[in-house]
Amino acid sequence: MAGELTEAQWKLIAPLLPPPKGRGRHRADDRRTLSGTMWVLRTGARWQDLPREYGSDTTCHRRLQDWQREGVWERIWQAFLEELDEEGKLDWGRAFLDGTFVPAKRGPGSRSHPQRQGDQGDVGGRWRGDTSGHPGGERAEGRGEVG
Repeated sequence: MAGELTEAQWKLIAPLLPPPKGRGRHRADDRRTLSGTMWVLRTGARWQDLPREYGSDTTCHRRLQDWQREGVWERIWQAFLEELDEEGKLDWGRAFLDGTFVPAKRGPGSRSHPQRQGDQGDVGGRWRGDTSGHPGGERAEGRGEVG
Protein backbone atom coordinates (compact mmCIF):
# COMPACT_ATOMS: atom_id res chain seq x y z
CA MET A 1 0.00 0.00 0.00
CA ALA A 2 1.08 3.59 -0.54
CA GLY A 3 2.75 5.14 2.45
CA GLU A 4 4.16 1.86 3.81
CA LEU A 5 7.45 1.84 5.67
CA THR A 6 10.51 1.44 3.49
CA GLU A 7 13.11 -1.22 4.30
CA ALA A 8 15.52 1.54 5.41
CA GLN A 9 12.91 3.02 7.76
CA TRP A 10 12.04 -0.38 9.20
CA LYS A 11 15.74 -1.18 9.71
CA LEU A 12 16.03 1.99 11.82
CA ILE A 13 12.80 1.41 13.78
CA ALA A 14 12.88 -2.34 14.50
CA PRO A 15 15.69 -2.29 17.11
CA LEU A 16 13.89 0.48 19.02
CA LEU A 17 10.74 -1.56 19.63
CA PRO A 18 10.29 -3.46 22.88
CA PRO A 19 10.97 -7.19 22.65
CA PRO A 20 8.06 -9.63 22.89
CA LYS A 21 7.24 -10.59 26.48
CA GLY A 22 7.83 -14.26 25.69
CA ARG A 23 4.69 -15.56 27.37
CA GLY A 24 1.06 -15.89 26.41
CA ARG A 25 -0.25 -15.61 22.86
CA HIS A 26 1.97 -15.06 19.86
CA ARG A 27 2.57 -11.33 19.45
CA ALA A 28 1.16 -9.67 16.34
CA ASP A 29 3.77 -8.66 13.78
CA ASP A 30 5.31 -5.32 14.82
CA ARG A 31 5.80 -4.00 11.28
CA ARG A 32 2.22 -4.79 10.29
CA THR A 33 0.89 -3.26 13.52
CA LEU A 34 3.04 -0.15 13.16
CA SER A 35 1.88 0.25 9.55
CA GLY A 36 -1.75 0.02 10.71
CA THR A 37 -1.18 2.62 13.40
CA MET A 38 0.51 4.93 10.91
CA TRP A 39 -2.38 4.43 8.47
CA VAL A 40 -4.91 5.60 11.06
CA LEU A 41 -2.74 8.57 12.10
CA ARG A 42 -2.04 9.54 8.48
CA THR A 43 -5.64 9.27 7.24
CA GLY A 44 -7.49 10.43 10.35
CA ALA A 45 -9.82 7.43 10.01
CA ARG A 46 -11.52 5.73 12.94
CA TRP A 47 -9.72 2.72 14.40
CA GLN A 48 -12.62 0.45 13.46
CA ASP A 49 -12.14 1.47 9.80
CA LEU A 50 -8.59 0.08 9.71
CA PRO A 51 -8.18 -2.14 6.61
CA ARG A 52 -7.84 -5.85 7.45
CA GLU A 53 -4.37 -6.15 5.96
CA TYR A 54 -3.05 -4.24 9.00
CA GLY A 55 -4.49 -6.69 11.50
CA SER A 56 -6.63 -5.90 14.49
CA ASP A 57 -7.63 -2.31 15.16
CA THR A 58 -7.58 -3.10 18.89
CA THR A 59 -3.99 -4.37 18.67
CA CYS A 60 -2.86 -1.31 16.71
CA HIS A 61 -4.51 1.07 19.17
CA ARG A 62 -3.25 -0.77 22.24
CA ARG A 63 0.29 -0.88 20.84
CA LEU A 64 0.12 2.88 20.11
CA GLN A 65 -0.74 3.54 23.75
CA ASP A 66 1.79 1.05 25.16
CA TRP A 67 4.60 2.43 23.03
CA GLN A 68 3.69 5.98 24.05
CA ARG A 69 3.93 5.02 27.74
CA GLU A 70 7.24 3.24 27.14
CA GLY A 71 8.81 6.15 25.22
CA VAL A 72 9.10 4.21 21.96
CA TRP A 73 7.72 7.00 19.77
CA GLU A 74 10.21 9.50 21.16
CA ARG A 75 13.10 7.08 20.54
CA ILE A 76 11.93 6.62 16.94
CA TRP A 77 11.66 10.38 16.48
CA GLN A 78 15.17 10.91 17.89
CA ALA A 79 16.62 8.16 15.70
CA PHE A 80 15.20 9.75 12.55
CA LEU A 81 16.41 13.19 13.61
CA GLU A 82 19.93 11.81 14.15
CA GLU A 83 19.86 10.08 10.77
CA LEU A 84 18.71 13.23 8.98
CA ASP A 85 21.29 15.32 10.86
CA GLU A 86 24.11 12.93 9.90
CA GLU A 87 23.02 13.22 6.26
CA GLY A 88 23.08 17.02 6.53
CA LYS A 89 19.36 17.25 5.82
CA LEU A 90 18.46 19.33 8.89
CA ASP A 91 18.95 23.07 9.20
CA TRP A 92 19.09 23.57 12.96
CA GLY A 93 19.17 27.33 12.42
CA ARG A 94 15.54 27.11 11.33
CA ALA A 95 14.37 24.40 13.73
CA PHE A 96 11.54 24.85 16.21
CA LEU A 97 9.47 22.71 18.50
CA ASP A 98 5.78 22.26 17.88
CA GLY A 99 3.98 24.67 20.16
CA THR A 100 0.49 23.35 19.46
CA PHE A 101 -1.86 23.79 22.39
CA VAL A 102 -5.20 22.11 22.72
CA PRO A 103 -7.23 23.26 25.72
CA ALA A 104 -8.84 20.62 27.87
CA LYS A 105 -12.62 20.50 27.82
CA ARG A 106 -14.22 21.54 31.04
CA GLY A 107 -17.39 20.16 32.47
CA PRO A 108 -20.57 22.23 32.83
CA GLY A 109 -20.43 24.83 35.55
CA SER A 110 -16.64 25.05 35.73
CA ARG A 111 -15.10 28.46 35.21
CA SER A 112 -11.55 29.61 34.72
CA HIS A 113 -12.39 32.83 36.61
CA PRO A 114 -14.86 32.11 39.43
CA GLN A 115 -15.27 35.84 40.14
CA ARG A 116 -16.78 36.27 36.66
CA GLN A 117 -19.62 33.76 37.10
CA GLY A 118 -22.25 36.09 35.62
CA ASP A 119 -20.03 37.06 32.71
CA GLN A 120 -19.40 35.19 29.47
CA GLY A 121 -19.53 31.43 29.61
CA ASP A 122 -20.36 28.33 27.70
CA VAL A 123 -23.43 26.53 28.96
CA GLY A 124 -24.40 23.36 27.16
CA GLY A 125 -22.80 24.59 23.92
CA ARG A 126 -24.75 27.86 23.96
CA TRP A 127 -23.37 31.34 24.44
CA ARG A 128 -24.57 33.51 27.29
CA GLY A 129 -23.57 36.88 28.69
CA ASP A 130 -22.12 39.86 26.84
CA THR A 131 -23.04 39.89 23.14
CA SER A 132 -20.43 42.47 22.11
CA GLY A 133 -18.09 39.67 21.01
CA HIS A 134 -20.57 38.41 18.44
CA PRO A 135 -20.31 39.69 14.87
CA GLY A 136 -22.47 42.77 14.51
CA GLY A 137 -22.74 43.07 18.30
CA GLU A 138 -25.97 41.04 18.37
CA ARG A 139 -26.93 37.42 18.67
CA ALA A 140 -28.32 35.62 15.68
CA GLU A 141 -31.91 34.64 16.22
CA GLY A 142 -33.00 31.04 15.96
CA ARG A 143 -29.65 29.47 16.92
CA GLY A 144 -30.67 28.39 20.40
CA GLU A 145 -28.64 30.99 22.28
CA VAL A 146 -29.63 31.65 25.86
CA GLY A 147 -31.07 35.11 26.50
